[in-house]
Amino acid sequence: MAEHFFVAESPGSGLVGLLAEPEIRRRLTAGSLRPTFVCLPASATGEVAGQWRPLADVFATHPSDASSIDRLAGPRRGRRSPARWGAKPLLAAGTVFVAVGVIVRVQARAWAWPDEWRYSGDRANTPWAYNEALYIDLGLVALAFGIGLVLLGVWRAVR
Repeated sequence: MAEHFFVAESPGSGLVGLLAEPEIRRRLTAGSLRPTFVCLPASATGEVAGQWRPLADVFATHPSDASSIDRLAGPRRGRRSPARWGAKPLLAAGTVFVAVGVIVRVQARAWAWPDEWRYSGDRANTPWAYNEALYIDLGLVALAFGIGLVLLGVWRAVR
Protein backbone atom coordinates (compact mmCIF):
# COMPACT_ATOMS: atom_id res chain seq x y z
CA MET A 1 0.00 0.00 0.00
CA ALA A 2 1.42 3.37 -1.03
CA GLU A 3 1.96 5.99 1.62
CA HIS A 4 -0.06 9.16 1.12
CA PHE A 5 0.89 12.66 2.09
CA PHE A 6 -1.67 15.31 2.90
CA VAL A 7 -1.36 18.99 2.14
CA ALA A 8 -2.41 20.77 5.32
CA GLU A 9 -2.73 24.50 5.92
CA SER A 10 -1.10 25.92 9.02
CA PRO A 11 -3.42 28.54 10.58
CA GLY A 12 -2.20 32.11 10.34
CA SER A 13 1.01 31.36 8.45
CA GLY A 14 -0.27 30.95 4.88
CA LEU A 15 1.97 27.90 4.52
CA VAL A 16 1.10 24.34 3.74
CA GLY A 17 2.96 21.20 4.50
CA LEU A 18 3.14 17.68 3.22
CA LEU A 19 2.46 15.47 6.18
CA ALA A 20 2.09 11.75 6.52
CA GLU A 21 -1.27 10.47 7.74
CA PRO A 22 -0.22 9.72 11.36
CA GLU A 23 1.21 13.24 11.71
CA ILE A 24 -2.00 14.75 10.33
CA ARG A 25 -4.08 12.86 12.88
CA ARG A 26 -1.80 13.93 15.73
CA ARG A 27 -1.94 17.61 14.75
CA LEU A 28 -5.67 17.54 14.16
CA THR A 29 -6.32 16.22 17.64
CA ALA A 30 -3.94 18.86 19.05
CA GLY A 31 -5.88 21.57 17.19
CA SER A 32 -2.87 23.01 15.35
CA LEU A 33 -4.21 22.41 11.83
CA ARG A 34 -7.28 23.39 9.91
CA PRO A 35 -9.30 20.38 8.79
CA THR A 36 -8.97 21.00 5.02
CA PHE A 37 -6.61 18.59 3.31
CA VAL A 38 -5.67 17.46 -0.15
CA CYS A 39 -4.40 13.92 -0.48
CA LEU A 40 -1.29 13.49 -2.62
CA PRO A 41 0.30 10.12 -3.34
CA ALA A 42 3.86 10.02 -1.98
CA SER A 43 5.17 8.88 -5.35
CA ALA A 44 3.74 11.99 -7.02
CA THR A 45 5.38 14.44 -4.68
CA GLY A 46 8.90 13.11 -4.39
CA GLU A 47 9.24 15.13 -1.20
CA VAL A 48 9.81 14.44 2.43
CA ALA A 49 6.87 14.74 4.79
CA GLY A 50 6.99 17.69 7.14
CA GLN A 51 8.25 20.32 4.70
CA TRP A 52 6.28 23.56 4.82
CA ARG A 53 6.10 25.95 1.89
CA PRO A 54 3.70 28.43 0.24
CA LEU A 55 0.47 27.00 -1.10
CA ALA A 56 1.10 28.29 -4.64
CA ASP A 57 4.36 26.33 -4.82
CA VAL A 58 2.66 23.08 -3.85
CA PHE A 59 0.07 23.29 -6.61
CA ALA A 60 2.57 24.63 -9.15
CA THR A 61 4.62 21.43 -8.80
CA HIS A 62 1.56 19.16 -8.58
CA PRO A 63 -0.85 20.26 -11.34
CA SER A 64 -2.84 17.03 -11.09
CA ASP A 65 -4.35 18.39 -7.88
CA ALA A 66 -5.15 21.83 -9.28
CA SER A 67 -8.86 21.08 -8.88
CA SER A 68 -8.33 21.03 -5.12
CA ILE A 69 -6.84 24.52 -5.05
CA ASP A 70 -10.33 26.04 -4.87
CA ARG A 71 -10.76 24.59 -1.41
CA LEU A 72 -7.49 26.02 -0.09
CA ALA A 73 -6.88 29.20 -2.08
CA GLY A 74 -7.76 32.66 -0.85
CA PRO A 75 -8.19 34.07 2.61
CA ARG A 76 -10.28 32.05 4.99
CA ARG A 77 -13.13 34.04 6.39
CA GLY A 78 -14.11 32.84 9.79
CA ARG A 79 -17.79 32.44 10.41
CA ARG A 80 -19.09 34.99 12.81
CA SER A 81 -21.57 33.95 15.40
CA PRO A 82 -25.11 35.36 15.07
CA ALA A 83 -24.44 37.41 18.19
CA ARG A 84 -21.87 39.46 16.22
CA TRP A 85 -24.17 40.18 13.27
CA GLY A 86 -25.26 43.75 12.90
CA ALA A 87 -22.24 45.37 14.52
CA LYS A 88 -21.34 47.49 11.47
CA PRO A 89 -24.84 48.94 10.97
CA LEU A 90 -25.00 49.79 14.66
CA LEU A 91 -21.63 51.54 14.47
CA ALA A 92 -22.66 53.44 11.34
CA ALA A 93 -26.02 54.52 12.78
CA GLY A 94 -24.37 55.51 16.05
CA THR A 95 -21.81 57.64 14.22
CA VAL A 96 -24.58 59.41 12.29
CA PHE A 97 -26.54 60.12 15.47
CA VAL A 98 -23.42 61.44 17.23
CA ALA A 99 -22.69 63.75 14.29
CA VAL A 100 -26.29 65.02 14.18
CA GLY A 101 -26.27 65.57 17.94
CA VAL A 102 -23.07 67.58 17.81
CA ILE A 103 -24.29 69.69 14.88
CA VAL A 104 -27.63 70.43 16.57
CA ARG A 105 -25.95 71.44 19.82
CA VAL A 106 -23.38 73.65 18.10
CA GLN A 107 -25.96 75.32 15.85
CA ALA A 108 -28.66 75.74 18.52
CA ARG A 109 -28.21 79.49 18.99
CA ALA A 110 -27.92 80.19 15.26
CA TRP A 111 -31.08 78.22 14.50
CA ALA A 112 -33.20 79.51 17.39
CA TRP A 113 -32.58 83.26 17.25
CA PRO A 114 -33.67 85.45 14.32
CA ASP A 115 -30.94 87.02 12.18
CA GLU A 116 -32.77 90.02 10.76
CA TRP A 117 -32.77 92.22 13.83
CA ARG A 118 -31.04 92.60 17.18
CA TYR A 119 -32.91 91.89 20.38
CA SER A 120 -32.21 93.93 23.46
CA GLY A 121 -33.69 92.97 26.77
CA ASP A 122 -34.08 89.89 28.93
CA ARG A 123 -33.16 86.96 26.70
CA ALA A 124 -34.22 84.25 29.16
CA ASN A 125 -37.97 84.83 28.92
CA THR A 126 -38.35 84.81 25.15
CA PRO A 127 -39.63 82.12 22.81
CA TRP A 128 -36.23 82.11 21.12
CA ALA A 129 -34.48 81.19 24.37
CA TYR A 130 -36.96 78.36 24.81
CA ASN A 131 -36.22 77.19 21.24
CA GLU A 132 -32.48 77.36 21.90
CA ALA A 133 -32.84 75.22 25.03
CA LEU A 134 -34.99 72.79 23.07
CA TYR A 135 -32.33 72.47 20.34
CA ILE A 136 -29.63 71.92 22.96
CA ASP A 137 -31.68 69.21 24.67
CA LEU A 138 -32.55 67.58 21.35
CA GLY A 139 -28.86 67.54 20.41
CA LEU A 140 -28.01 66.00 23.78
CA VAL A 141 -30.59 63.23 23.27
CA ALA A 142 -29.25 62.48 19.76
CA LEU A 143 -25.69 62.50 21.07
CA ALA A 144 -26.49 60.12 23.93
CA PHE A 145 -28.45 57.81 21.64
CA GLY A 146 -25.58 57.77 19.13
CA ILE A 147 -23.00 57.01 21.80
CA GLY A 148 -25.22 54.19 23.03
CA LEU A 149 -25.48 52.73 19.52
CA VAL A 150 -21.71 52.94 19.04
CA LEU A 151 -21.08 51.19 22.36
CA LEU A 152 -23.64 48.52 21.50
CA GLY A 153 -21.97 48.00 18.11
CA VAL A 154 -18.54 47.68 19.70
CA TRP A 155 -19.90 45.23 22.25
CA ARG A 156 -21.51 43.10 19.54
CA ALA A 157 -18.30 43.16 17.48
CA VAL A 158 -16.01 41.93 20.24
CA ARG A 159 -18.11 39.36 22.05
